[in-house]
Order: sequence, then structure tokens, then C-alpha cells
Amino acid sequence: MAKIIASMFAALLMIGVLVGVATLSSQAETLPCGSATASAELAAANTFESRVYYDGTATPSGDARSFRFCGEDTMYMSGFVSWKGNKDLRVTLVSPDGSTYVFDAYSTVSFEYVRLGAPLAHGDWEMTVTNKGSGKVNYHAAIEFR
Repeated sequence: MAKIIASMFAALLMIGVLVGVATLSSQAETLPCGSATASAELAAANTFESRVYYDGTATPSGDARSFRFCGEDTMYMSGFVSWKGNKDLRVTLVSPDGSTYVFDAYSTVSFEYVRLGAPLAHGDWEMTVTNKGSGKVNYHAAIEFR
């Protein structure tokens, strides 16, 4: 009888550990910047810099993508959006604090350059690429934090 109780206790303990690990794992994915786990993950994965790449299709209503920045306060953002052909695209970045940055300087070439100085707001950013003309335009975006 004691062996049965010990086996049941061990099984319940193992289930508790597995549920706890799964809960911690799902919480780690949604932790805000600055938390110990998010900072440790950033340090392990991106010691000096981080890059975000997107391939998308810009439409007149825009193609929105989001990414998270949890880097050091000394890091800045730079990048570009490029496409084929003589199209007129606009890039809009919205920071976690709601600040909006519009990049729309190169209407006769096939790229937009993006650069924001340090310090950057920590958290989720949104990038929207909009075709100022009609139809759809395939694009490639690369954003770097250094």
C-alpha cells in the first residue's frame, strides 16, 4: 500500500512540475522588456545587435508587421525597405509609447531608409509599409538594432 501511495505521489509531483514548466514557458514569451527573463534571453541571443527581416506585400491600405525591442538604451535602429520597379512606398514606424515616425523621402527610387537614434522605447513596435499608388508591391525589409 505504501508503494502505491508513493507511486501516486511521485506521479502527481511530476504532473505538477510539467504543468509549472509549461506555465513558466508560456509566461516567458509574453514577459515585458526589462524583466529578468526577457533580459537574459536578449543577452543570450543578441549580445551586440539584433536584426529583423520581413518579406511582404504593400497595398494602399498598408501591410503592418510588429517586432519587439528589448535592447540596451545605447542601441539605435537603422534599416531599409526595398522593392522592384518605380513605385512610391511609405514606411511608418509606431513605437511602444505611441510616437509615430514616417519615412517617405525617396519617391523616385526603389527603397526607403529608416534610422532612429538611441535611446529607443522598449516593447512592441509596429512597421507599416504602404503603397501610395494602386495595387500590390512586394517588398523586403531589414531592421537592425546596434
